Amino acid sequence: MSIYEYKGFTKQGKSVKGVVESDSQRNARLKLKKEGIYVMILTLGFGEIVRVFFGSFEPTGGASGMGGIRPLTELWQVVVATGVA
Repeated sequence: MSIYEYKGFTKQGKSVKGVVESDSQRNARLKLKKEGIYVMILTLGFGEIVRVFFGSFEPTGGASGMGGIRPLTELWQVVVATGVA
């Protein structure tokens, strides 16, 4: 399912905006209409686009992430920095 961002109005004329999860733009509009929200703008959420892009982008290792990067900190440094002892 995809996440869509919307801007619209309620039956009382109040301006609303938010996100809705749906499998298509058409179904997202229908879902919002059932909730009494009249949609002016409905777009695929930017966060969803970024997630899909980097999830399949091979130069960064796709969903597995980049390998071979050494950690900048070690456990003892985290313990000292947080004061947990």
